[in-house]
Amino acid sequence: MSRPRDLVDLHIHVGGAVAPHILWSIAHDQGFKLPVSDYWEFKELVSARPGKVKSLDEYLAVMHQWTERIQSSPQAMERSVYEVIGGAYRKNNVTQLELRFNPMKRNRGGEQELDHIIAAAVRGMDRAVLEYPQVRAGLVFCLDRGFSRELNEIIAAKAIAWQSRGVV
Repeated sequence: MSRPRDLVDLHIHVGGAVAPHILWSIAHDQGFKLPVSDYWEFKELVSARPGKVKSLDEYLAVMHQWTERIQSSPQAMERSVYEVIGGAYRKNNVTQLELRFNPMKRNRGGEQELDHIIAAAVRGMDRAVLEYPQVRAGLVFCLDRGFSRELNEIIAAKAIAWQSRGVV
């Protein structure tokens, strides 16, 4: 059996790339209170498939309301990053990728320490590339138009500070 051709993906949003069953597991690991008790209802809740969302705003509402909240802990970010990298390689032979996210949107409104979120994402990336040595990965921190200049400057400073650990 031949291996598929290597692929590159330099624009993977962590919020939209984690499979529903992984989000379900993360939510339960953290004791997250969900509005549904059935996995299939949960899958519908966190999915942004065509027909369900009709605009970018509706898509972002799903991401902000559920995905980002569920991923808002160091443990959740580590597992999310690890699962996205491993899944991209196993499913599509993606051997070079960059994962995008805004660390401030993963710290529960300032409840979590930003460096802990970032360190966890780096750990998830390190674990994945150790397990799949064919893969090269990096993290991209997204700024936000809705954030003040000061908040975006903090994110930019964190990106520079973590550059040696894979933040590109």
